[in-house]
Amino acid sequence: MKKIADKAKEDGVISEDEYNILEKVSFDVAEYNLYLEKSTEDDYIDEVEYKKLHELKNKIVFNAMGVASKDGKVTDDEHALVSEIIRILKG
Repeated sequence: MKKIADKAKEDGVISEDEYNILEKVSFDVAEYNLYLEKSTEDDYIDEVEYKKLHELKNKIVFNAMGVASKDGKVTDDEHALVSEIIRILKG
């Protein structure tokens, strides 16, 4: 989350929309982490768990874009923030 927050602060200002994206992503990442923790209790991620983790990653991006476009436009800063989220999730 720190890397995502740092991206939002790059221009020195976190807009309300950026804040809302960060808040939603924080919630979704917590959900992902809980499932990941549960999935790795047996030191093995099976196919069902793998698919669910992939779905949760997609949900993070989908929800971030939903928040970014809620007002009918996606600013350059919001786009950069969502792009950073995607980059991190792919890593």
